[in-house]
Amino acid sequence: MLQRLLVLFNERPASFHTLLYYTDDQQDSNIGNFNVVSGATTYNLQLQPGSKIVWENISIRVNPNPVPTVPGQTRILEAGEHSTQSHTPYTVPLDLPISSPYSREYYTSSFEDSNLESTTETILTGDVHTSSVPIISGIPSGYLASVKYKIKSLDLTFQILAPIAKTVRLNTSAFVLELFPRCRFDIISENLGNFPVTWKSDGVFQDQGSVSILNSISALPNPVDINPYQNANLYNLILENFRQQDRILYQTGCNLF
Repeated sequence: MLQRLLVLFNERPASFHTLLYYTDDQQDSNIGNFNVVSGATTYNLQLQPGSKIVWENISIRVNPNPVPTVPGQTRILEAGEHSTQSHTPYTVPLDLPISSPYSREYYTSSFEDSNLESTTETILTGDVHTSSVPIISGIPSGYLASVKYKIKSLDLTFQILAPIAKTVRLNTSAFVLELFPRCRFDIISENLGNFPVTWKSDGVFQDQGSVSILNSISALPNPVDINPYQNANLYNLILENFRQQDRILYQTGCNLF
């Protein structure tokens, strides 16, 4: 009976915020203007007003705590310790019954981010535009296992200012990115937990292997449309940049927040 009460206590509903900050990698106040080296050429780009991202949602999975804890007491985990119902410290538990609150994903509602080039606040890493991502509520206490970023559509316009003048319009269909936390993010009912991630706009046009994305764009007629139907080769390379860890979606250091 006591064990069951402890389990119920540790499954108390909690809330969690998947914080998302838009910026570039230039560490200045103009977060929409940045340089990208493509091949041997440095390009200066400006993210244009009107750019927006429509999010289907952001979802999380939660791992149960290794051992139920007594209310009012704290138990320190040993390095590498994790629940017997999860396979590594921060990955998704795969062997939970369907009835378990830890066997499902928990979602935000849909939302939209725009004015990505404008600064809304300054955090420890510099100036950023803070996403309107809603808080996820009603999740069981435990620790974060994974986060899925589900983009419904992405509509970004960039102006290449130097060494050439060119407009680039990037439009994507729906796609999903998943991150696994590098350190432990606790989810408890007493406090609002968070998982801060930075969206680095300068990573969109980084070269993929031997292919210079911006050099390829510079050879095309102005304006350049990149989507699943136009310049599909460049579109696929840009999607690879999204999938590459820390290139666009970057996990902010665990000790900063």
